[in-house]
Amino acid sequence: MPDIWIFISSDGEKIDDFYLHGHWAAVPPAAMAAGRRYVVATDFALILDSPRFHRGSLWKYHAMHHASQDLEWISAARFHPVNIVLGTAAVDVVALLCGVSPDIFLVVGPFDIITSCLVHANLNWTFGPLR
Repeated sequence: MPDIWIFISSDGEKIDDFYLHGHWAAVPPAAMAAGRRYVVATDFALILDSPRFHRGSLWKYHAMHHASQDLEWISAARFHPVNIVLGTAAVDVVALLCGVSPDIFLVVGPFDIITSCLVHANLNWTFGPLR
């Protein structure tokens, strides 16, 4: 039963295709498009929301994120609960209210965590044109 849930299919050929060609073959194109829309829309919303936390009365909650003496990967997770509720969680709730499937969080969540840790890892990487 877990295989069926993981692969979004009970079709043996599709599951075989997963093992032969990777997971992208098992993900419906509509789900991939929804994932891209979610990432773009929520990143845009968080960028617009960011100035609210960098000045005024919300700075005292967000300052905790910038308080690291040395920037490390764990700095990505250092947030005051008020910052999480009024920032990231609020954006996700709005996305859900707009009709985004909760399943998208299972796919995008790990990607967001890894990306955030890389950004805050203080590595001497340039990421080339993605900088």
